[in-house]
Amino acid sequence: MRIRLLGTGTPTPSLRRMCSGYVVEIENDVIVFDHGFGAHHRLLELGIQAAQVSHFITIIVATMRGSS
Repeated sequence: MRIRLLGTGTPTPSLRRMCSGYVVEIENDVIVFDHGFGAHHRLLELGIQAAQVSHFITIIVATMRGSS
């Protein structure tokens, strides 16, 4: 198993840091977690083409605020 970081920043755009994202490689599977802004660019920098990705896993967290 190999784990690589695509980004360690926040959703706020930055020229130096991309949003969080991770690639996990297990045998022939390439799994991308949290594919955010800039993650595809980082995949290409790592030499991973989009067609090589076998699974995309995205976690959506919504915060609901109501008046109390």
